[in-house]
Order: sequence, then C-alpha cells, then structure tokens
Amino acid sequence: MCLFNGPLGFVTVVPLILSESGAIVLFMARALWLGPAMEETFDAVLFQQGMTQLVSQGREVQGEGSSKRLGKALSRPLNRFTKEGLVRYILSLPLNAIPIVGTIFFLFYNGKKSGPSQHERYFQLKKMSAEQKAQFVESRRGSYTAFGMASMVLNMVPGVSVLLAFATTVGAALWACDIEKKSGAPVDTSVSNDASHELTETGKKME
Repeated sequence: MCLFNGPLGFVTVVPLILSESGAIVLFMARALWLGPAMEETFDAVLFQQGMTQLVSQGREVQGEGSSKRLGKALSRPLNRFTKEGLVRYILSLPLNAIPIVGTIFFLFYNGKKSGPSQHERYFQLKKMSAEQKAQFVESRRGSYTAFGMASMVLNMVPGVSVLLAFATTVGAALWACDIEKKSGAPVDTSVSNDASHELTETGKKME
C-alpha cells in the first residue's frame, strides 16, 4: 500500500484488511453453517410471494389454503463451498492495493464469477441442467455481474456482513420471483400474509 499511497499507506491498509478478513469469514460461514438457513430464507420469500408451485419442487408445503406452511427440505443442501472460489478470491485480493481502479476490478471480477451463485437455489428448484443454467445466466450476464458486485460490497462491511448476506439472499429471491412472474408462472393467491412468519422464524434461528 505504501508503494501506491506513500507513507500514509498503513492508514488505508487497516480497514482494507478488516473488510477482507470479514468477507473470508462470511465465505467460510456460508459454506459450513449458514447455507441451510439462507436456503430456508430464500424459500420463505418465494412462498410469501405466491411461488408455491416452485417452492414445492424442493420443500414440503403443508396445509391447504391460507393455512399453508413450509415444511422440511426435500432436496439435498447446496454445496456452497468451492476451493476454486476461495482460491480466486484470495489471489485477487492484492488488486485492492491499487487505489480505486484495483478495487473496482476486484469487485467486477469476483462479482462476475459469484453473481450467479446467488441463484443456485433457484436453479435447483427449477431443476435446470448445467447447459440450461449456463444459457440462463449468459442471457442475464450484466444483471448477474451487477448483483454479484453489490453482494461483494456488502460482504466486505465489517461486523454486519452475515446480516447483510441474508439481505442479499432476500434480494436474490425477490429477483427470482420477478423472473417467474414475468414468465407467466402461476401465483398462489391463497397464501396468507402470515407467510411472513416463516421469515420471522428464520430470523429467530440466527439470534
């Protein structure tokens, strides 16, 4: 940092290290124990938005009419930990040593790679093949890159990165709902507004 910022380089390197270490901690946490809770949150948002048919592809939907509630997961938990992703992130960290331009490139590069991962649960519920997923992502490459970059920025906020990760999950689920509605997917209007209770219960599990 001193090479680019002079003798005051240490002033900028401290918050940089804090934010990057926080992002790595979040990366590991998502892989080891946050995954199921984030998937439940994703499903709960879809359910609240009336995407009952889609959610039922990977989770039990119990009850009838306004008494419907989410049950246990029917599909295997997603593998959110990849060595390639971790290595890519670590190797690209030095880019942040270059003021502004380096950080922008760091966010763009990692955002482009990680953006589609925010919809892994959606792809799983849609039962997309690898080829279908690749075509779906490519047709929305700009949007996924932008979403990934925004997620990366939130992940680098020290102290609240875990909470913001859930906010990102909610945003990704709402985006998936928007895609489904625009494609003409049926909306279950019988789902009670009390479906938001599912999100509340998920939040309690985090505390």
